[in-house]
Amino acid sequence: MENNESKHEYDGIHEDNHPAPRWWVNLFIISILWGAGYFYYYSVFDGETLRHKLDRELTVIEGERLKTAALGPNEEELLAVVSDSTRVKAGKEIYAGKCVSCHGDQGQGIIGPNLADAYWLNGKGSASDIFKVVDKGVPDKGMPPWGPLLTSVDLRNVVAFVKTFQGTKPTNPKAPQGAEVKP
Repeated sequence: MENNESKHEYDGIHEDNHPAPRWWVNLFIISILWGAGYFYYYSVFDGETLRHKLDRELTVIEGERLKTAALGPNEEELLAVVSDSTRVKAGKEIYAGKCVSCHGDQGQGIIGPNLADAYWLNGKGSASDIFKVVDKGVPDKGMPPWGPLLTSVDLRNVVAFVKTFQGTKPTNPKAPQGAEVKP
């Protein structure tokens, strides 16, 4: 008589008791331990996830952006952009999409002030003054802040294009507003 503990037969099928390979069992146990450790690290102990890493990196980027925005570009940097015709052309496209409705296609002023004359409501007409107005806006006068919506390169390009208006004679200019600034 055969030992029924090690062999089993049912419907003519003979089954031997062969355990899983030891390497497979070890891998299975390691996987379970790894999964438990993973669960505890990320769920119980609040381990650093990709979301945490992204939030940390975005905080650093925002801090750098705020530091750069607070300082703003200097006059020499902005005047260098004015001399670059491709940057001025890019600024013209942005101006056409965002500024024409208030300042006119020649900077003559419609709702907003005339950008071609020597009179300035905010600042003295320098490139850095124009940058500050475009970046921060003048909410009490109806000028929206474009800094949050445009990149720093786009802001510089628009300022470069606006600087090209100075000294031009547009058709139907708006009456002078603000203080006259002598060049």
